[in-house]
Amino acid sequence: MSTLETLQKQFQHYLLNADDAIKNNIVKPQKGGQARRLSVYGEGYYLRLIEALSTESPALKNRIGQNAFEKMARAYFKKHPSSFFSVRHIAAHLPAFLRQYYSTQPYLAELAQFEIALSNTLDAADAEIKTTHDLSLIPTEDWGNIRLQLHPSVHTLKFEWDMASLYKSAMENKQTKHFKKRIAMTVWRKQLSPYYYTKEPAETAMLELAKENKNFQEICQCLTDFFSEKDAAPYAVNTLVRWLNEEMISGIVSQEKA
Repeated sequence: MSTLETLQKQFQHYLLNADDAIKNNIVKPQKGGQARRLSVYGEGYYLRLIEALSTESPALKNRIGQNAFEKMARAYFKKHPSSFFSVRHIAAHLPAFLRQYYSTQPYLAELAQFEIALSNTLDAADAEIKTTHDLSLIPTEDWGNIRLQLHPSVHTLKFEWDMASLYKSAMENKQTKHFKKRIAMTVWRKQLSPYYYTKEPAETAMLELAKENKNFQEICQCLTDFFSEKDAAPYAVNTLVRWLNEEMISGIVSQEKA
């Protein structure tokens, strides 16, 4: 007589690897055989995984179509069986998988990467949100010495394809033409929802320096690579105000002048 632990392991092997060693321990139903009874659970397991993956990757599903998505998903789960009790990170290996599975359509892997990034904003740690009021409490002559702490949900991604247009058209279930365009995008969480937008090179440079804990004066100085000195400071201030209004800043550290 098999122990419960043995039965559980055999059942798991059946679900993950189609190993039918458990078949002899299954009571034969009145109609059909053990294999048919097992297939109900086996097929149901994959259907639930496919549903979870489609929830995580709605734009990808729209882009390639329901039938192609289900076929891809089954191949994906065979190569990367679910290894967690939760399906939250079910798409973790999807971008790398798609680079091989759809090797002639590399934008699909980037689309999956983008959707994962949007979803990850919801899991980012909670943090205080700074506002323009907090900035107004600091004398303007001291702004050059402040250091900005980005909200934990803020991340920058770089793509080889026009991800903003591709994602928008896919979510609207429109099969528009995709094209190569190197862009940088910001994703973050605002009021419990994921947000994103495409950044100009100047703003990308600002965000990277903010992540490196550079002060605002150093951030402004980098903008002289993109603007005249006259235009750099207003651009920096306007961008900072927008970050605050978009709930992207969780800390403004004011430091004494050296």
